[in-house]
Amino acid sequence: MESFIPIMAAAWTFAVHCWTVRNGIVWDDRAALLMNPDATGGRPIMETFVHDFWGQDITAIDSHKSYRPIAVLSLRLNHAIHGLSPAGYHLTNVILHSLVVYLFSVFTGRLLRKERGV
Repeated sequence: MESFIPIMAAAWTFAVHCWTVRNGIVWDDRAALLMNPDATGGRPIMETFVHDFWGQDITAIDSHKSYRPIAVLSLRLNHAIHGLSPAGYHLTNVILHSLVVYLFSVFTGRLLRKERGV
């Protein structure tokens, strides 16, 4: 029963969010992805580490200062695989979200069993 809960939580998460795969690229995704050469592979990969999330030099006075190179590298990997197809980005996010829910459920289940001494 205990291993059933994380699987069901992940499956439910996937079922609830899988409909987003049909959606397009919206709002700030346009700036983060479509207009960001770090995310689309338009710049050398090492420049990702000196730019903010939006692809601007992090030392620039008007930089957002949001340093998230792993997020930008994941966008770059998605772009290499799916191009600018929104479905690929959304599917990757749904899978990752479901995986996190699964891992969190396993972790909390073990933590609660440990507290109860089981």
